[in-house]
Amino acid sequence: MAPRTRKTSANHSGMTRALGWATSLAAGFVFAGASLCGCTVAADDGGDDSAAVDDAVLAECDRSPYNCKLPAAHKDRNRIFNYATNSYDWPISANTALLDGLGNERGHVAESSVRINYGLRKHLHGVNHVYAFAAKLDTKLMASGWIKESAVKDGPITRMKTVALTDPGHGDYETVWTVTGGNNAEYEGLKVVKDWSDGGCNATDYLVRPGGFFNLLYNLPGSGGVAIDTFPLGVTFRRAKGVNQLDINLYNPGGTHVVDKMYFVYGHVGGRYGWVAKAALTAASDPGGGSGGGSGGSSGGGAAGSGGDPTPPPPADPTGQCYVRCCDGSLQGPIATTSASACHDASQGACEAKGHVKRSEFNGAQVWERPNACWAKCFNRAAYHEVTGVTQDCTQHAKEYCAVSDRGGLQDAAWSQCQP
Repeated sequence: MAPRTRKTSANHSGMTRALGWATSLAAGFVFAGASLCGCTVAADDGGDDSAAVDDAVLAECDRSPYNCKLPAAHKDRNRIFNYATNSYDWPISANTALLDGLGNERGHVAESSVRINYGLRKHLHGVNHVYAFAAKLDTKLMASGWIKESAVKDGPITRMKTVALTDPGHGDYETVWTVTGGNNAEYEGLKVVKDWSDGGCNATDYLVRPGGFFNLLYNLPGSGGVAIDTFPLGVTFRRAKGVNQLDINLYNPGGTHVVDKMYFVYGHVGGRYGWVAKAALTAASDPGGGSGGGSGGSSGGGAAGSGGDPTPPPPADPTGQCYVRCCDGSLQGPIATTSASACHDASQGACEAKGHVKRSEFNGAQVWERPNACWAKCFNRAAYHEVTGVTQDCTQHAKEYCAVSDRGGLQDAAWSQCQP
């Protein structure tokens, strides 16, 4: 992955990235099995419904009915509030084991209390478990995972409904993915929140975690970025049809300029649905004939499109479907082609006069993605210029380019697939 330009800023705008929310009143929270924004909320887990909706609760969704904020009171949101301690801390029994999503023990919690992700329960070894967030273990690791609800001293948490994401009902893509975790070094230091230079908000949080695990997400950064489960690397992930790939912007610490993107796909691990960073996946099989977009790449090996990719139905005949995302943001397709290579050839004409091909996809598998390049914006020029042949030190090369003739000196430098 090409290096990124580093910027600093003293102005911190806070954790929440501004998004254009599509909001709808969450009217079905207290009904068993009620469908809401691609999730189900069970009402048979407790009694005090009023405590769970002490504020007007809205289901706020970003670009997908499967990427919504948790249906929780505003005081709860990602973690449920404990009124007994007047904090988010829930005291637990000594020697409480923490399990991964397969029910395997990861260690014992080495703290007297934990924080609990709102709405998350799982039946493991015959009993209810709740999801503890970033607990310190006796193995010296900080990890998230499942603890027995009976071990929570102020539990069971009767006012917390159980939330789960649902099957879109269109089946899975043929390609089988193995979760390999990606390469943290490619995203080291990058933030998922603009103008943020403090701790946390790291892009690497969505790749391999300490101990060789990854978090399956309920929603993406900007919508909460909260996990719904934790599994060891090596498990199988199946991408669900009917839900578009989504991307999030990445920034240098304290920066406001988008330096990269991270792509996420929706699917399931053994029937447990959620989002996974595409950079964390490697194709175990690819009957569609395209390249899978594995664990590397400057944009995480995304499928064809930024923030609204196609999820076409299976073709009715041997002719495949080719989609192309152009640098002007337009999506071209479906184009009837017979192979991945034919799709690549067709993509060139599809994006003619549209600023180059950004990505192309054949039958749901990535064919090609435009690599990052170094771009320079000079003070006396109206547009960014691609500084060709640069693989590192973009700022220095951009500065040298803008120092020539009447270009006016360097205003900005950026790594980008397309002209900023």
